[in-house]
Amino acid sequence: EEMKKRFAEKNLFLQDTFVYTNAYYERVNQAVPYKIPSKLPVLGVFGTSSRQGKFTLQMLLRRELERKKVKLITLATEHQAAAMDVSICYPCGYGGENNIKLSMEQKSIYYLEQTTDAEMILVGGQSWLIPYHIEEQTAIYNLAFLEAVRPDCAIVVVNPEVDPPEYISDTVQCL
Repeated sequence: EEMKKRFAEKNLFLQDTFVYTNAYYERVNQAVPYKIPSKLPVLGVFGTSSRQGKFTLQMLLRRELERKKVKLITLATEHQAAAMDVSICYPCGYGGENNIKLSMEQKSIYYLEQTTDAEMILVGGQSWLIPYHIEEQTAIYNLAFLEAVRPDCAIVVVNPEVDPPEYISDTVQCL
């Protein structure tokens, strides 16, 4: 509260972030006991490697869609997304895979779909939907996320200077 006052004195706004607690998860689990697919169109932003601008693109798309008066549910996987006022933040990137709760993304989307007047869902995932190297196991979290959100349409952000064409093609086929 003290920080909010200091910000207000300088004509600045301090945004509180919503912290997803076990109580929130339990409320959603009770409201949505089974996995139920979304009825709203889902647009996803995914990529082939890190530091490509996937999250930036997702936030730019959100701003443009909101400017056009499209009511959105926004689900992001970057840890800083909670500070950007997204609807749902599952920080599963960069070592945060322990934060992901399988099927919870789908239940949360359905829950928000039923309790808001949203017209569309915008999701952003992490890099490497498929393993870049066969010994990497992180893809399981990305594939679980992809299965939960089931995008109707996806934008794939690639870096042809880093990623081989066959890896880019495999990623597109996976989506």
